[in-house]
Amino acid sequence: MIGIESLKGFNGIDLKSEIILNDLTIFMGDNSAGKSYIAILIDRIINIEEDPLSFNHDDYYKIFDKKIEVHNIDSEKKDISLYLEKKVLKDKFIPILENSLKVFFKNKVFANLKLNKFDIKLVHNIDDVEINIKIDKIDTFYKIDVIFNMNNQKLQTGIISNNLDNKIIIDHLLKMLSVFLINVSSGLKKSIYIPASRGGYLHTYQILGTFALSNLSKNINNIDLPPWILDFIIKLFIPPKTIIENEFASFIENEILKGEVRIDTESNNIEFYVSKNKKIPLSLTSSSISELIPLVVLLKKGFVQKNNLLIIEEPEAHLDFKNKIKFVELIKILMEYGIKILITTHSEFIINELNIKILNNEIDFKKVALYNFIKKAKKTNVFKVEIKKEGIDSDYINRYISNQIERLNNAYKSLDNAEDNKL
Repeated sequence: MIGIESLKGFNGIDLKSEIILNDLTIFMGDNSAGKSYIAILIDRIINIEEDPLSFNHDDYYKIFDKKIEVHNIDSEKKDISLYLEKKVLKDKFIPILENSLKVFFKNKVFANLKLNKFDIKLVHNIDDVEINIKIDKIDTFYKIDVIFNMNNQKLQTGIISNNLDNKIIIDHLLKMLSVFLINVSSGLKKSIYIPASRGGYLHTYQILGTFALSNLSKNINNIDLPPWILDFIIKLFIPPKTIIENEFASFIENEILKGEVRIDTESNNIEFYVSKNKKIPLSLTSSSISELIPLVVLLKKGFVQKNNLLIIEEPEAHLDFKNKIKFVELIKILMEYGIKILITTHSEFIINELNIKILNNEIDFKKVALYNFIKKAKKTNVFKVEIKKEGIDSDYINRYISNQIERLNNAYKSLDNAEDNKL
């Protein structure tokens, strides 16, 4: 279990209830209400290993039951060995992690939002963590092995260095401890973010991918692309070692695309075939096909795996009614396999189809969480929608649908009255 307990000073978003990831988590509501921003927050938290978090070293010593002092090792000896056992106190470490996330989101991910008073608190099920540290000196090098242990889950990591620089050791310990705690608490290994307007990225992935990789090694700040978009483009751009044929990609190809997505393992060219030998240039594919091909590519490249979080912005984009129904069937299949899903949506059609599957016991209502993002002026209130075995009962959807049906009925009545007056 992992989620966001509270946010303060984040683009006018006010959480009226904590957001906790479920097997299927749905963000729906008004335009420009912050659904994508919260999805990005969650994506970056799950992918914490890839992000350069900064820690205050003065706080480091507060998290242990006893102070770690590695600088007392006799550096003159060529062969030494030291073994330490420590306990990380969760009540001490979680605030440090939250503060590091706050600094990272404020200064890196959402710098353009000017989050002067930004604060974040996590929902987690983290206990105290046992840490075993073994330091061996062999000739002029130090080999530092670290094992984190919590709830019978372990993460082993290590450093090789030519000195016992406390800063290097502390940075590595805090980073990997953060990764371990987030992974254990969430039960997730990675997050895969599939943005809106993905069809546009598909048509330019080679140009953007070349640019991104050529500049990434120089200075990431030179790349005017947010990290979640950069991750997505690189996943499209990097050639796969092998193509993984799977039921999820096949379902999309056979049931929705009515064609095959082919990926060249050497050139990484992405091509679309409507029959065995008939290829359609990507530039001429329909918008619905362009929007779905990136998901097929990521599935065939093996980026979407069990115990991953798959985030899809507006999965209904450019899909007709029958294919929206089929996409909900795909969501069910992915859930059954063990892939957690988060979607942002404006589609009452998607919600209604999910509701049907809940009512028919095809999807367990306990595995679904739905959050309404309601915007008023410059503020967004986020409410959790209760889901029972009787299904989803959302005032937000019902209000607009009922109003539309009422107006439609009134229009028919007006037409009937006009016809009667003619008689």
